[in-house]
Parts: sequence; structure tokens; C-alpha cells
Amino acid sequence: MRLQNLMERSERQSKRVCHERHFTQEVFYDATLSSTQWQQVIEGLREARHPAPLIKDGRTVTVYQHVIANQVLVVKRYNIKSIWHALRRCFKSTRARRSWINIELLNFLHIPTAKRVACIEHRFGFIKKQAYLVMQRLSGKTLSQFVEHSQELQDVIEQLRNIFSKLYRFVS
Repeated sequence: MRLQNLMERSERQSKRVCHERHFTQEVFYDATLSSTQWQQVIEGLREARHPAPLIKDGRTVTVYQHVIANQVLVVKRYNIKSIWHALRRCFKSTRARRSWINIELLNFLHIPTAKRVACIEHRFGFIKKQAYLVMQRLSGKTLSQFVEHSQELQDVIEQLRNIFSKLYRFVS
């Protein structure tokens, strides 16, 4: 029940989240952004149709780094592979929306994660096209880099165990 309430709260208009729904797109974004910052985010996404500094270029997701409104952001563009993939995705929530909700869940559990900036779903009525998830970029090492150069492996394992036990207690 708490999980369902949290999911619903992360998708509706509030002090922290702005929600706009149109025939051609649905947008969730951080309410702390000013209107000029929000316009810069939208313009930055339009300019970055073919982004140069790619982090990942896959069939279903393209990840790139982009500087928008003096912030280094990571943009994940979830692609539709084919017409059959689009038809299967019509009645499910997009991966961008699920990631938006999962970031809220991790924040609720006090698990450090990237700050979400926006979730943008391009659509035609109920038919979903591309979806974007925009997050602030976190600096630091990846887990594999940290473990590779760390002498405190047991501490890392214990921290991970605590994080997963929090998640397990919350979900069950």
C-alpha cells in the first residue's frame, strides 16, 4: 500500500513535481526549475537529436551527457525498435516513467541516487514513441572502479547489504 501511494505521488502535480499532459507528449519535471531553466532543458533536448558525447548507444537506449542551464545532465533516450515493439509498449508504462518512479523510491528510502530533472514521453494519443529521462550527472567512481581500487571491500559489501535489505523490507 505504501509503495502504491509513493508511485502515485511521484506522478502527480505537487510542490516537487510539475505534470503536463498533451495529445503529443506527457511531461514530468522538477518543480524547482524556473521557467527559463525548463525552456533551456527543452531546447537542449531539441538541439541534441544527434548528441556528440555518447555514453551508450544501444538499440533500445541512447545515453548522453549534455550541459543545459549550467548543469551537467545525463539524458537517457529510450528508443522504439520496431512497429511490433511499439505495439507491445502501448499499454505499458515507459522505461523512463518507471525510472522516474524508482528514483523517487530510492530517495524515499534515503539511498543516494541521481537527482531527477525530467521525464518526457513523446506520444500520439496512447501510442508511445520515444521517452526521455533527464537526471543530474553524479561525479565519482562506478562500483566496479571503486571495488577494483579499494582495500575496504568488506565495507562496500556491508553497505550494499544494507541498501538491499532496506529495499527488501520496503517492498515486502
